[in-house]
Amino acid sequence: MTRDEWKERLPLIQAFVEGKTIQYLDIGHGWVNVPSDLGIRLNDNISNYRIKPEPKVIWVRGGKVYPYNPYLKGFQKFVEVTDE
Repeated sequence: MTRDEWKERLPLIQAFVEGKTIQYLDIGHGWVNVPSDLGIRLNDNISNYRIKPEPKVIWVRGGKVYPYNPYLKGFQKFVEVTDE
């Protein structure tokens, strides 16, 4: 493996070491969590792996989405799970 290929894989390796969830793109099933005891195969096509995105928190009032502002009242908090 070349130095550039290692650099490409480094964010996944770091995330795995930090305990973050790694996902694999499974044709027909979408993004699937990789079991933590299994790990990732470094010789696989790296574009088939990703770090699971964190859910986005959005604030809604009157059907409109707003950026969070702790001083505004009457907002509802929603967690938007993204599967980009």
